Amino acid sequence: MKDVIYLDTSFLHSFMAQINSGLPALTNTEFQESQTSTSAQTVTADSTNEMLGEVSLGEIDIVVFKSPSAKGQYKYINKKGNSSSISLAQLEAGKEIISKQLHDNALTEFEKYLLEKEALVQITIDNNAEIGEYIKLTGSFSVVDLGYFKSVLNKSTFEKFMRNTVEQEMAAALHELERENLNNAQKNSKRKQIKDLYESQKKASSHFHELFETLFEFMESVLPTNSYIKIGKYVAPLKSEFLRESAKEMSFKYGVNSHLQVTLIGKITREYDSLLAQNSPSNDSSLISALQGLSSSVETMLSSMDLLNEGDYIVSPIAIFFE
Repeated sequence: MKDVIYLDTSFLHSFMAQINSGLPALTNTEFQESQTSTSAQTVTADSTNEMLGEVSLGEIDIVVFKSPSAKGQYKYINKKGNSSSISLAQLEAGKEIISKQLHDNALTEFEKYLLEKEALVQITIDNNAEIGEYIKLTGSFSVVDLGYFKSVLNKSTFEKFMRNTVEQEMAAALHELERENLNNAQKNSKRKQIKDLYESQKKASSHFHELFETLFEFMESVLPTNSYIKIGKYVAPLKSEFLRESAKEMSFKYGVNSHLQVTLIGKITREYDSLLAQNSPSNDSSLISALQGLSSSVETMLSSMDLLNEGDYIVSPIAIFFE
């Protein structure tokens, strides 16, 4: 079983289409069984009135005259009864659903295909890899979300934090000044120096944030994405549309350096050396020099975040999952 947190379905769809001459139609047969029960109850009443009559005119006797005679019979029949019937019908239906949706099983098929072709190299964090190889790597990991850092260190929050910090330090310095054995003129002079010092720090913090924003804008322009996962010296940029959960959520759930073991399947595309190419024919131009200076500042920041260092391997991720 795989608990998938990243899956490049676009890549897998391309793979499945190529080995199956188009996307395979997955046929699922659903059997539906229904049971219908019908109950009916009736009450009947039957009344019959029957009257039988018989009339006799008698008979004439020469000697004795007998009068006519009659006799009758009446019968009343009343019938009541209850009857009930139950009918039971069973229906079994089969329904076929044609679907072209490829699920996580495509990942299993892809891995199986690479193993059959001996094209999947299983490595550890201490191994070196060749450019162009498909690798399977398992190890502890860290998640870096540059967008998270940028949102946290926004201008208003950053300046408010730095201003409060500077003001607290200035208040503490002025408090210590009052305890010193100085005359009023000396205290006033030193008080002014302290205030000027901390006011300059406020301005410096504002300029620092502007530089920080500039570096982040440059970083976003040269880097492919804001979200990355790193296992040892293997760095994989993550496309947001293929993440099962956001990078911010992953950072919160797993922390900067998780002790959980995650598995990465992907293709080695590059051994990282620098953000910008160093062998450009225009290296001597002032523009290239300025870009390289900016790139060097960004690389220092990326290294301090332990995201990119020279010699790291860049991996194009296909799937990331827990097993």
